[in-house]
Amino acid sequence: MSFQLLAMLAATSTASSTATSSASEPLERVSLEVESAESAWSSPGFRVATGYSIDVLFGVDDVPDGVFHDASLRLGARLDPYWSLFLSLVYGARPGVLPMLTYRATVEPTLHLSPEISISLGAGLGGIVISNTGEFTPEPDGGLVASLTIPSAKPLLGACSGAGFAATARIESALVMTELLSMGPSVSAAVQWTRCVQSTFSSDLDTGESIDLVQLWQHTLVSVGWTFWWR
Repeated sequence: MSFQLLAMLAATSTASSTATSSASEPLERVSLEVESAESAWSSPGFRVATGYSIDVLFGVDDVPDGVFHDASLRLGARLDPYWSLFLSLVYGARPGVLPMLTYRATVEPTLHLSPEISISLGAGLGGIVISNTGEFTPEPDGGLVASLTIPSAKPLLGACSGAGFAATARIESALVMTELLSMGPSVSAAVQWTRCVQSTFSSDLDTGESIDLVQLWQHTLVSVGWTFWWR
């Protein structure tokens, strides 16, 4: 009888010890895979960027040019790991005695060569505003009775306000900071043809249409800048 009682006590002690050991052991948990910041930037979705750049504008046939300070805004989307599509808006200013403004709006397909490096080509509209070129307004003999297109850049208009075709090319690098922010440098080049118009502040007596002087200006530019990206 005593042997049976001892056996029962031993079995109970063993079961209790096993239960206590099982309760003290941590439960295995299945961890969820966390997406890296680089993977997040490669995934499709909306993107927005702001930037600052210094442009060197070169005018053909001695049309006004110089060094410009630009602010840019890009809106678009990452389509897949390799391609994005953006609308780029750039506004530039040349300070000084004869200030000058430029602007460009281009649509830019962008190819991502790696998570950090991308290249883009764009086409769209570019324009110029300058109220005083430092030259006298050309006045043909006999005066103007209708709008006149000057076939070359000489004589230069006394002012210009106009727009035309623009094309851009850019290579840039983006350093991923977080899942929401990246930044990096860029180098770009562009060409622009501007249909410059200078008003004579007079109009045709018969039709009432404004009498203007028109001239085509051509520019090329190179730019170095820094861009901040958000997603």
